[in-house]
Amino acid sequence: MRQNSSKNAEQWANILGTKDAMQFTYKLQKDGTATPETGLGTARSVKEYLYHPDEIKTLQTGKGIYMSKDGNFHSNVTIHKPF
Repeated sequence: MRQNSSKNAEQWANILGTKDAMQFTYKLQKDGTATPETGLGTARSVKEYLYHPDEIKTLQTGKGIYMSKDGNFHSNVTIHKPF
């Protein structure tokens, strides 16, 4: 469920875990008013949150994240309250 505290949201993001990802960058060259690509850049392996702390802080009422560490499964969920 939503966490309003930045510290709590980051703790939950760390508990939920990370995944491997690639981060790409590219170099631009200022040429008058144009900014063409130079064709140079980098690609590196990084870890990124499965659910970023900002995403946890902005969950709507009735929304949450379900994670099963046993089944290696995670998903956004909606909780319906009958009232």
